[in-house]
Amino acid sequence: MVLKADGPADLLVESDPLQLQRIVQNLVLNALKHTPSGWVSVSWVRESGFRWILSVQDSGPGLSHRDTEPGSFSHVLAPSPESSSAFGLPTPELERREEAMIHSIKSARGEGIGLSIVKRLCELLRASLEIETKTGEGTLFRIRLAMHWKE
Repeated sequence: MVLKADGPADLLVESDPLQLQRIVQNLVLNALKHTPSGWVSVSWVRESGFRWILSVQDSGPGLSHRDTEPGSFSHVLAPSPESSSAFGLPTPELERREEAMIHSIKSARGEGIGLSIVKRLCELLRASLEIETKTGEGTLFRIRLAMHWKE
């Protein structure tokens, strides 16, 4: 198993470090768990003057057809109705729920926080989450984030 990391050292971004760490940690641990041999890669690159991309890719078995059926990933990755990334400014009720989620994530023990939590963390960071997979070839998780994140 090979773990690779690649990206420009001079890419400076502002983000919530704990949320970003949880996202990467979960995706990398899942990739390592499901890739018995081959490689896992973490990369980052500037997409534009305003956005950057963080990717976690593996050469594992890919997601099965069952995993990509409606009700699984499509449901998990669909923006929630209150998603600030999809619908603009958050409401006071959403802010209270986000604060509760951040608190629970900060106090969480263990690593397997799940794809739905990764999706929600991306929403909190106003980032998009995309998945590409090919059975037998691997999976790519791509996250697009703003260069400067504001709470």
